[in-house]
This record gives sequence, C-alpha cells and structure tokens, in this order.
Amino acid sequence: MIYLFYHFGLPKSPRGHSLGKGVIDQSDEGGRIPRNQWGLVRRTLASVALKVLDENPGPPPDCTDAGWYQGIVKLIACEDEISAALYKANINKVGEVYPGAKLAVCEAADIPSRPRARVWLPSEPSESVAILSLLTRFNPKLPTDGWKVVKVEKTDRVTMNVVILLNQACLEPFAAQQNRMNYGFDKVQLRIYDTDKLAADNLAACASYEPPSDEEA
Repeated sequence: MIYLFYHFGLPKSPRGHSLGKGVIDQSDEGGRIPRNQWGLVRRTLASVALKVLDENPGPPPDCTDAGWYQGIVKLIACEDEISAALYKANINKVGEVYPGAKLAVCEAADIPSRPRARVWLPSEPSESVAILSLLTRFNPKLPTDGWKVVKVEKTDRVTMNVVILLNQACLEPFAAQQNRMNYGFDKVQLRIYDTDKLAADNLAACASYEPPSDEEA
C-alpha cells in the first residue's frame, strides 16, 4: 500500500484508504483554504457529485476527510487511484466556491509547508487572537504577515505551550535575535522548526493539530 501522507510525516490514511491527496487554494501563496469556508466547499462538492459519476462510468469513489495539514490544507484519503481521479474531477467542477477561490488537488509531496514554532507563554491570555496580538504588536519590526496561533496546550501550571504557524520571511530576523521576541513587557524564547527538515514524529504533530475554531478565517 502507498501512503503518500508518509512522505511529509502526515498522519496515515484511515484504515483501508491508501492514497493521500491535498486540497489547496491556488489563489493563496501557501495554498490556504479558510476553514470557515470548508462547509461551503463540501456542499458544492455534493451538489456536483452525481454529474461527476455520470461523466465517469464505473465503480463509485471511496474517499475520506483526513483532517488538516498545518490547519490550512485539507487532507483527503482515497481508497485507490480511481477514487483519487474522481475526487480531483469533483474538485475541478466546484469553480469559485467562495470569492477568489481556485481549488485544486495535489499530491502529498507537493503540499505547501510552512515553518512553525513552539513557545512557553503565561497561561493568560489563552485566546488565540489575544496571543497573536501580543506577539505582533510588541514586535513591529518582525515580518508577521500570515502568522497564526494553531494550538494552545494548557497545563495545570501558570504557563502553557503554544504552537505558532510562521512565515519564511521571519526566519532570518529571528536568527539574528536568537529566536527571542517581546511578549508584552517580557521576552520569550521560541523553538523554531523548519517543517522541510523536521523529523517524522514532529511532522505528524504538525499535521494533526487543528486551529482553535472552525469559525476562524
């Protein structure tokens, strides 16, 4: 069996499903699909599914939602090559399902990958929006466009572990300041991972986390 997800250290496909694909938005540099638009994508996929099947006689597809990669790329597990081809045909029919959308199916090896960081922060504030505001507003010289707090791991202590999705532009400035940045009136040390060089277990963790809310863009 071929697990395309394994190339990236992505989670293995659900049992019985062997081919992994990514759904990306080509209008976004990182392939990001807004999570709050995925319900609309699913509805549109269902509305054109019979047409895809009518145009491609044969056995029906067997595909399963496999979660999100880095909270921005939808992962799909397909039973076989026929299922994968039909899913791609389905995506090709949805058109501009939300403003500016250019959805496409890609191989797991071609899924855009971004660096991420882990950092220990005080346990409050714990809301992702407030955490991101403290990180960006107190560091105006850092390029923080597209940053996203994707996981908040609370503990029984006065600190919490936070995963942040970064951009490539910030890596050099971070290196120049020893991966330290202001957090309010304090400084914190980030542990930065370049996902192209990450070990498989860390990649799996990177793929498995979900953004705090489906309501977020």
